Amino acid sequence: MKGEADGREGRFIVAVSDTQHAKLGFRIGNVFKGTAWPCIKAKHDIADFYRAGGFKALSRANEQAVSEAPPFTGLLPPTDVFERRGARMLNAKLWRKQCFTCMWANKSAVEIEYKFGKVKRYRKEPFCYGPRS
Repeated sequence: MKGEADGREGRFIVAVSDTQHAKLGFRIGNVFKGTAWPCIKAKHDIADFYRAGGFKALSRANEQAVSEAPPFTGLLPPTDVFERRGARMLNAKLWRKQCFTCMWANKSAVEIEYKFGKVKRYRKEPFCYGPRS
């Protein structure tokens, strides 16, 4: 998301629930205003803010602009659709340049175990859930 947080403008990631998504119909290009808590020490989360609420739609993306080719910009599906489709890893540069505005692009925290369960670290990896073609 692009917006303002604590008086600072910039891009940041806001975690929302499936219920909020179903109710508000988020899609690429929508602009919302609301409140959220900052994620300060959550190593396993990629969101900058979580527990978001009090959303008010400031503007909505053009629904006629749904694309049939990448980057796909339609209404975002529920989380279980992403799980069913499965993910493919993406090149981070490709994700930033071409895939960032696609509804099937995703960035997740990946848990990496060192010393078989004694040490865990997290790395942020981009994934694609879209068509394979």
